Amino acid sequence: MDITLQIIIRPATHALEGMEAACRYRTGDIIDVYRANRFAELQEDGNYLMQSQMGNDVFCYIHIKDVPDTLNRQRIKAKLLEPVTILDELVRRKMWHIPPSILPVAFRQRLLADREATVTFIQAKNYIRRKTTPVLLDPDQDDITTTLTDGDLE
Repeated sequence: MDITLQIIIRPATHALEGMEAACRYRTGDIIDVYRANRFAELQEDGNYLMQSQMGNDVFCYIHIKDVPDTLNRQRIKAKLLEPVTILDELVRRKMWHIPPSILPVAFRQRLLADREATVTFIQAKNYIRRKTTPVLLDPDQDDITTTLTDGDLE
C-alpha cells in the first residue's frame, strides 16, 4: 500500500495570543492522509507525480511507498491526524509532523521547489515525529525526538 501525506509548509502568521497561538498549525504538520493513487500516478522511475493541480502553495505532498499491508490505512490516518490534548483541551492541532529542520537539506529544497516527493515507509518513519508539550504556551519548546514506530500504527 502507498499513501500520501499532505503537509502544511506555509502556515498562517497573523497575530494570535495565548493558547490560540500555541495551537495554530505549524510548519510540517500533517494535514491529511490518503491513498497515493488518489491524486498521483506512479511513474516508471518509481516516484509518484501528482496528476491534478496541487492547489495552494501552502501545502506539499510526501508520497510514501511500501507501507506494510498489515497496517490499516484508516488507522494510520486517524493516528497521524490526532491533535495534542490535555484534559480534553486542545493544546496543539497536530501531534505528528515532519519538522523541516531535521530533513536533509537537498530533500528539503526539492520538497519546497517541487512540493512533492516520494520516499519509502522506512525512510518516512525516521522523519515523522511526535510532539510532546513541556511548555503549553510555547510550541517552540515542543520535544520532537520521538519517531513513528509500527507499534504506533497498530
